[in-house]
Amino acid sequence: MSETANCSVYVLTYNSDPKKLKITLDSILAQDYNEFEILISDDGSFKRDHFSIIKQYAKRFSCIQVLENSVNLGTVKNQQKALEEANGDLLIGLSPGDALYSKNTLRSLVSFYEKEKPLFFVGY
Repeated sequence: MSETANCSVYVLTYNSDPKKLKITLDSILAQDYNEFEILISDDGSFKRDHFSIIKQYAKRFSCIQVLENSVNLGTVKNQQKALEEANGDLLIGLSPGDALYSKNTLRSLVSFYEKEKPLFFVGY
């Protein structure tokens, strides 16, 4: 593990509302902690409205990786795929519409993780 833990924030999408996805991505990118990657894993959406948002963000921010399933795998397998691609010491899952309400949320989570060294934790 690095001196400071890094985070993989994964966002699972399926026919997602573009406005909700934007809220989520903006809240992650507003963090004052920058040792993170964002994985957006789409589960074979047939509605493609949210892809314009995904492509705009991925083009502007190198920390964003887009994973696209050609068919719907279901939530569990979609999450599994995102976790397999994640490089972080700390894995954080969000859904479109979820928001990190403070600019230091990731920093607080990493601090807790490094101090307590839990095998896993839910909530904070």
